[in-house]
Amino acid sequence: MDINFTKHAHQRLSERKITIEQVIKTIANPEITSENDEKIVVYRKFLRHSLKVIYRQEDIKITVITVHWIESHRLKN
Repeated sequence: MDINFTKHAHQRLSERKITIEQVIKTIANPEITSENDEKIVVYRKFLRHSLKVIYRQEDIKITVITVHWIESHRLKN
C-alpha cells in the first residue's frame, strides 16, 4: 500500500496527536467505510475515540486528505 499525506493531513496529525500507524490501521482495517464523490471515509475505534480518515485512492496509491478524532458514540453503523 503506497500512502501519501497532503500538507494539511500532516498538520492535522501533529495537532491532533494522531500517529501514522493509527492512520494505516484505520485504512487497512476500518470498522465503518463510506464513499462520496472521489473520497473514501473510514473509521476505526481507538480506546474512547474513533479515528476518521478521509482519503483518495488511485489504483494502489492512497492520498490522505485529513484525519481527526470523533467521539465513538457518535458513529452510526
